[in-house]
Amino acid sequence: MGILLLFASLAAGYCLVKQFLNFSRPLASFCGAALVGCLLSGTALYLIDFLCVKIAGEYFAGTFVFLTAVAAYVFYSHKRFDILSQAKTEVLDLLRDKAAILTFAVFLIFSVWINWHSLSLTESGNIMVANGAWSDIIYHHAYVRGVALGENVPIQYPYFANEPIHYHFLFNYYVGKISQLSLNSVIALNIMSTVGMVCLLMLIFEFGRLFFKSSLTGFLGALFLIFHSSFSAFPWLAENFDGNLLEKIVQNSGWVTGAKFEDWGLLI
Repeated sequence: MGILLLFASLAAGYCLVKQFLNFSRPLASFCGAALVGCLLSGTALYLIDFLCVKIAGEYFAGTFVFLTAVAAYVFYSHKRFDILSQAKTEVLDLLRDKAAILTFAVFLIFSVWINWHSLSLTESGNIMVANGAWSDIIYHHAYVRGVALGENVPIQYPYFANEPIHYHFLFNYYVGKISQLSLNSVIALNIMSTVGMVCLLMLIFEFGRLFFKSSLTGFLGALFLIFHSSFSAFPWLAENFDGNLLEKIVQNSGWVTGAKFEDWGLLI
């Protein structure tokens, strides 16, 4: 059921993108559909849940109301705009785009690796969190669990009782709703983090090659997002530049940086 909610959001997002934006580039359509669909779905789910709690004291009916509304909208869009035919055409066009397919494969593998390397489950059910990311991940995972277990509407801090939230929570709320439908919270968080990261990187790639007429420029633009916004990593890379550089990067337990107070960033 959790995956069903995700697919419903993606379908609704694609219908919205084709109805109101109608991108001519398949990559922009599909990645934009994922981001728009999940963003609006999280917002709609929270508002519907809020109304259900206030009116009927019901914490779980909102998801089914949302799925019913999405199914009706997707059916309407298909009948009105022939969405399925448009999707088939764009899939075929995208499969002929070798640069996009190769870039997607690279970023998908990287995103899956970094997310499951940062947050995972052991065979015994224990949660494993990467050394450099535990403070953020545990905080966000607590929000996800708070929603997945129900009765956290209006949403409150997971660590402070009866305190209204003052933090951007809709991503965690949406992941929590996916987890609430029988999907493990760690898996749900990793799936949505991977979807968001891949779509962001692919949209940067598409932006780069659209405006600079170069797939390499688009790829490098997305790749550099992974790095620091400064040159602080290069001293470390210079000191360790030998035949085992890649192995040292993988084995490094902290941030790859050669300057003080620069221990922050996605990867390097």
